[in-house]
Amino acid sequence: MGICWYCYWGWSKPVAAIYKKALDALCGWEGPLHFGPSHLVWEDENFGSAEWCLAHFDEYKRDYTVAELTIVKQSLEDLAKLPLDIRCVEPEDYEGEHPELFPPPIDIEMVKESQYSGNATNTGYYQITAKIDYTNITVHPVSEDKRCIL
Repeated sequence: MGICWYCYWGWSKPVAAIYKKALDALCGWEGPLHFGPSHLVWEDENFGSAEWCLAHFDEYKRDYTVAELTIVKQSLEDLAKLPLDIRCVEPEDYEGEHPELFPPPIDIEMVKESQYSGNATNTGYYQITAKIDYTNITVHPVSEDKRCIL
């Protein structure tokens, strides 16, 4: 098994900024980004797949809310606007070993995960929402100041 190049070097700063913006809008909850319609991009780090994810968005909505899906879609649209040479900076000749020997392009600023990733654990604050018939209750994390309701 190889060593993840992006785990070693991080993501390009513009890519990380898009992810951070979406993650902040989701109050730090990574689920919709990593396991919904943008799985190929944000979980698998295939940043060149934003257009494919947008084209197939409706096929992978799962049970996320409209608000969550709107944030995810916006992140993909923002990513698709970036040139591929900014999104996909992993060297083509990298084969999974010794990432330190395969630096990113010198003109690309990289950001380590600790600088763009949120805290995947919740803060203990929840909003309870229910369908009209009150038979299906779903719990969603919200921010402590209640500004971010999912």
